[in-house]
Amino acid sequence: MKIPKSVIKKLQRINSMAQQSKKLSEEVGEWIESKGYDSHEFRTEGYSMLEMVDYGEASSDEIESLLIKQFEEMDKFKIL
Repeated sequence: MKIPKSVIKKLQRINSMAQQSKKLSEEVGEWIESKGYDSHEFRTEGYSMLEMVDYGEASSDEIESLLIKQFEEMDKFKIL
């Protein structure tokens, strides 16, 4: 079977973008931790905001409000 170069290039691009995404996710996780939160908790609340972003399922307009909402929810549990 011969695989078209265009398909190989697309797969290479997907791989490159996934690596960039992983690096950016790590940077966001570090920022969250610098604010005193456990970044893993942002991924363990069912289908979390960070997972929505990882999978490209959050619109640009809602990203900030979703992150603020998640911080507020976590703050409620810190007080209890």
